[in-house]
Amino acid sequence: MVSPDRKARWEKRDNVAWLYIDAPESRNALSVEVIRDVQVSLREIKEVDEVGAVCITGSGDVAFCAGMNLKDLGRLNPDRPPLDVGPMHDAIRHFSKPTIAVVNGYCVGGGISLLANCDLAIASEEKGLFGLPEIIRGGPPGRAIGEIAHMIAVKNVFDLILSGRNWDAHKAQSVGLINRVAPHAELEQAAQTWASDIGSFNQPALMYAKKTIHKILNILPHDDRIETNSLMSSEMRADGHHGMFGGEGRSALAFIEKRSDSKATWREV
Repeated sequence: MVSPDRKARWEKRDNVAWLYIDAPESRNALSVEVIRDVQVSLREIKEVDEVGAVCITGSGDVAFCAGMNLKDLGRLNPDRPPLDVGPMHDAIRHFSKPTIAVVNGYCVGGGISLLANCDLAIASEEKGLFGLPEIIRGGPPGRAIGEIAHMIAVKNVFDLILSGRNWDAHKAQSVGLINRVAPHAELEQAAQTWASDIGSFNQPALMYAKKTIHKILNILPHDDRIETNSLMSSEMRADGHHGMFGGEGRSALAFIEKRSDSKATWREV
């Protein structure tokens, strides 16, 4: 049972864990407690073998995440510990299971970094709003610049940062900040279906796919990217995972043998 005092809680729905940032009074801003409790929740979820994917969203019906808690960021209370968001973002980015940001409202400031560190993202058509308002408040964004610079085209990076204006969900999707848009009333069900489908695949395969993508994103030259891909395949085999030729469940062998669960699907779930 998750303590009601925690600022991040989670629940299991079939093979999907739903992690809620639970600070609606501050529009789910990233406080010391939120950052701590998201990491606690992820450690707990990691131990549940039946969970194949994680949906991360905000409590309430207003905000996914309204950014950094400015009172903590500015250390208005010197007795509070410093606000260090890095460990939380790293925990999400390198989490062994796929993560999907489910944007049910405002996603601004530090919420953009939270979104960027999730593997995938879906947003409410009516309520999803994305922005970096820091320039309006007298300063550039923090780590969000580095988070989105490899995600979207550079002109769109400048637009989001220098204008200080919000994008709606369709604009965010058109530039590649998010993957999908759904009607607000159907958002959680659409995310659940998507996450459950992805989470049904072989978990080591998902983990190694994520690790390979992240390593390649950190390397620019083409030859190094290809070499890293090969090295990750070798590491996977050294760990005892045989990839598509493991022979169990959905696999290349199942496809050759024409088992129904191995066929590719072209529909969007």
